[in-house]
Amino acid sequence: TDWKAETIKDNAFMHNHNVTISGGGDKISFFGSGSFLGQDGLIVNNNYKRTNLLLNADANLLSWAKFSLNTSLRESNTLAPGVNTPKSIINKALYMLPTLSAARELDGNWGYGKNGDNPTAQAYDSGEQKSKGTETIVNGTLTLTPIAGFEVLGQYSYRTVTGRGRSLIKPYTVSLKGNVLGNYPAQDDLTESWNQTIRNFYRLQTSYEKTVNKHFAKLLVGYQAEDNTFTSFFGAKNGFELGRYYLSNGDGASATSGGGATEWAMMSGYARLNYNYAQKYLLEVNGRYDGSSRFTSDNRWGFFPSVSAGWVVSQESFMAKTQKFIDQLKLRVSYGLLGNQDIGNYPYAATVNTGYGYYLGDGKELATGVAQVALSNSNISWETSKQFDVGIDVA
Repeated sequence: TDWKAETIKDNAFMHNHNVTISGGGDKISFFGSGSFLGQDGLIVNNNYKRTNLLLNADANLLSWAKFSLNTSLRESNTLAPGVNTPKSIINKALYMLPTLSAARELDGNWGYGKNGDNPTAQAYDSGEQKSKGTETIVNGTLTLTPIAGFEVLGQYSYRTVTGRGRSLIKPYTVSLKGNVLGNYPAQDDLTESWNQTIRNFYRLQTSYEKTVNKHFAKLLVGYQAEDNTFTSFFGAKNGFELGRYYLSNGDGASATSGGGATEWAMMSGYARLNYNYAQKYLLEVNGRYDGSSRFTSDNRWGFFPSVSAGWVVSQESFMAKTQKFIDQLKLRVSYGLLGNQDIGNYPYAATVNTGYGYYLGDGKELATGVAQVALSNSNISWETSKQFDVGIDVA
């Protein structure tokens, strides 16, 4: 048997389509685009499809007020065989011995291959692995500039990511030289799953800048917050009859299900001061005050300052003779603290999981119970790192 010829296609089709549209005038302008990508795999029952839609709009509400709206939608679909990945099936087709069996026997069943492991059957008749992902983003920004040098910015962003999966393992019948040797794999299985992440982001920011002679200063103050919620569940069964692979069918005794949810939120205040004199002497001072729900109330907040200074030596009068071969020479130094809260959800709390059994009593009867599966640390807080940099820029 030429397993490569029986399993792998000579070519795979891929196509990509794009369309854009734009228009507007002095008050309103917009831009939209759409794209579609379709790609087949080198085996059957394997492909990928992706659709992207984008729409951006800007509106000049007043001479000092502007509103921007950015929206996007992305959807992707992936299909693969039920048993093994496309990569694994292709590898088996390339290296499996041709003398093991036929890919398909004369009695119509699939060949026995290697102990029932038949890459051609797995590609054509082992079920399916389907996944669908959808991402939606809506972002609105209002910018106000009521007086010269003063700006107020308000922003809200909503992002949702939804995933759905269907994993079906369907046994196929194998034969060798007219003898039916059974089904591979031995048991069917169907799992349906769903998950969703929702993120809300809020920002309010003001800034004011002023130039007096050779002095320039800008002060920025802002507030931001975000919350994230993740939800998931799944259901599974096996023992289906008559090829009706739906969770409403199957062996009820084999049914399993599960799910979970996590959420966290963060709130921050921040400020930045920029100053320079004659574009030669530069100073920047930053500060952030961050709070995270991942820590207890006593350890929730952290302050992370930073400062940087620079000297543009090439702007000095004594460097005038070097301007022919040095455009810029700048010395800079900075020092700051960085905070990190990505250490998992609520490590300060001890978690208790179900599904653990205990033998109780003189008869040692098995009873269901719970168990603590992770140690807690109520003193855990922001991970803080110090960073010091010294640099020279030459151009």
